[in-house]
Amino acid sequence: MKTEERLLDLGKMIQDIVAHEVNVITDSEWFEDLIRGMVERVVHRPRFEAVKANVDIVQFAGRFTTLRPDGNPAVTTSIAWKGHCPLHEGKDPSFTVYPEEKRWRCYGACSTGGDVINLAQQLMAKGKY
Repeated sequence: MKTEERLLDLGKMIQDIVAHEVNVITDSEWFEDLIRGMVERVVHRPRFEAVKANVDIVQFAGRFTTLRPDGNPAVTTSIAWKGHCPLHEGKDPSFTVYPEEKRWRCYGACSTGGDVINLAQQLMAKGKY
């Protein structure tokens, strides 16, 4: 039995238990969507990890905002890149990309961060990607 089938079977069992015990879940379509989301994360995790490992987050983020090195290379080998956040309007450069850690963070209005996958998802949600 494939991982997807096992998760769907498990999801249906959980749905039956919850529906009979608590009588809360009545929308099976909602629950199946939830389980499919779990399956997609499990099935696609290796692909996501490959994207995170192989995509240069500075180059990707630089497609949506101008990034400049932040820090003195003579003092530190770890250079962060700063720019205006592509997810919101703001006067100050609040968006920081940490290439060695393969992550980004907005210290402004968004107050959020993540990896290249999260950035692409948030840009898509805002209609900017």
